[in-house]
Amino acid sequence: MHDLDITIPLIELGAPPIASHGRTRPDGSHYLRSSAQLTGVDFDNSDIRFIGTADIDLEAVAAARPDLIITEPSRHVSVEQLEKIARR
Repeated sequence: MHDLDITIPLIELGAPPIASHGRTRPDGSHYLRSSAQLTGVDFDNSDIRFIGTADIDLEAVAAARPDLIITEPSRHVSVEQLEKIARR
């Protein structure tokens, strides 16, 4: 999930995602850059799980046990792999 295009609209609709990609700080902690700035919602103050940066961690996605996966076309991840995770 891309926080500006997907995560923020879901938060604004009252349907926060269970997981999202994010950024990594120099200290190794993770954050939702745009979401933290625009909505105040970040990994450390919500139940949203971190699932990777530019490269999505498919094991982290599977561990989140999603019913639905929303992604963007430019993500370098196989739709077929994501379909297998959401269909469990």
